[in-house]
Amino acid sequence: MKKPIRIRFRKLGREKAAGLAHTKDRLIELDPNQRGFDLLDSSIHEIMHIQQPDLSEEAVIEFSNEMADLLWKLNYRLVDNHRK
Repeated sequence: MKKPIRIRFRKLGREKAAGLAHTKDRLIELDPNQRGFDLLDSSIHEIMHIQQPDLSEEAVIEFSNEMADLLWKLNYRLVDNHRK
């Protein structure tokens, strides 16, 4: 069984990216400045890089955009349940 994909939030301004995928480590990094639809789309995009590392960037973009659009239309939203 594969290890679960881990998620880390960190500012990615230097990388000029919304997200990064570290395939071998099964880790995605997402810029915490994203919200709403953009965060959903970036999450799906980076997960696809790990799940399907041989796909072209164009195919990953097409899939993640379509999946994010569909989930957004179904009213999937992030609910922050973290206590501070």
